Amino acid sequence: MKLFKLELTPPVRALSAFALMLALPLAANATDYTWNGGGGEDTSWTNPKNWNKTNAGDYPKAATDLAKFSIKTPIVVTLGDETITIKGITANWDGVDLTIKGNGASKSKIVVAESNKVNFNAAASYTLDGVEFDNSVNTAEFSLTVAGSSLTLKNGAKFVTNGHFTPSKCSITLLDHSLLQVGISPQSGTYAYLAPLNGPIVIDDSTFVCMNICYLGNVTPGGGTITFRGANPRLVVYNGGFGYLDALRAAFTTETAD
Repeated sequence: MKLFKLELTPPVRALSAFALMLALPLAANATDYTWNGGGGEDTSWTNPKNWNKTNAGDYPKAATDLAKFSIKTPIVVTLGDETITIKGITANWDGVDLTIKGNGASKSKIVVAESNKVNFNAAASYTLDGVEFDNSVNTAEFSLTVAGSSLTLKNGAKFVTNGHFTPSKCSITLLDHSLLQVGISPQSGTYAYLAPLNGPIVIDDSTFVCMNICYLGNVTPGGGTITFRGANPRLVVYNGGFGYLDALRAAFTTETAD
C-alpha cells in the first residue's frame, strides 16, 4: 500500500511574472487564428499552413492573438523549444480532442496573457503532454463544468491558473510528475471548488497545488473521489486548508503503484 502526501502549508506570497508584461502597451492589431492542420508535413504550432495562413511567421504568437480549435477529429499541436505568448485559447466545442505536446526534453511553454481567455468548457478532451501552460494572469473563474469533459496532464506537463477553479463535471488525470496549480496567490482570495465532483481526480506520481482554500464535494460526504497512485502523489494546500472535511474524508482513496 502506497501512502500519499497531503501538505497544508502557511501562507506564501507569489509574485506574478505577468506584472511587467501587462504594464507594457499591446500591439494594436489583434488576430484570431483557427487551426485546420493544413501543414501536412508537421503539426507544429509555428507552421502557418496549420492555421490556414501562407506567410512565414503568420501564426499565433502575440499577446493580442487568439488561437481557436474546433475540428472534431483528434488534434495534436506540437511546440518546440520556445515560449509562445498569446491572448487566449478557445476550444469549447463538444467533441474536440485537443493535445498540446512539447517537443521531447525541450522547454515548451504557452503563456496566456489575458484574464478569462482560456475556454476549455465543453464535452471535450484536453491533454497537455510535456508542455507548460501558464495562465497565472487569470483572475476569472476557470470552469470545467460540462459532463463528459476531461483534462489530462502527462510527461511533466504544468498547468498554472489563478482565479476560482471549478472542475465540477470534468475528470482530471495527472501523470508522470506533472503539476496542476490553481489560485497562484493566497492573498487573492481564490479557491479550488471541487463540487459537486462528478468526475474523478487521479494524482499519479504528480502534484495538485491549491494556493488557497480547497472545497471538496459539498456538505454531503461522497461528492467525488481523489485517487492517489504511484510512488509520490501529492496534494498541497496553502493558506486556507480544506472545507467540507466530511466530504474530503469520503473522497480519498489510495492505490498501490501500477
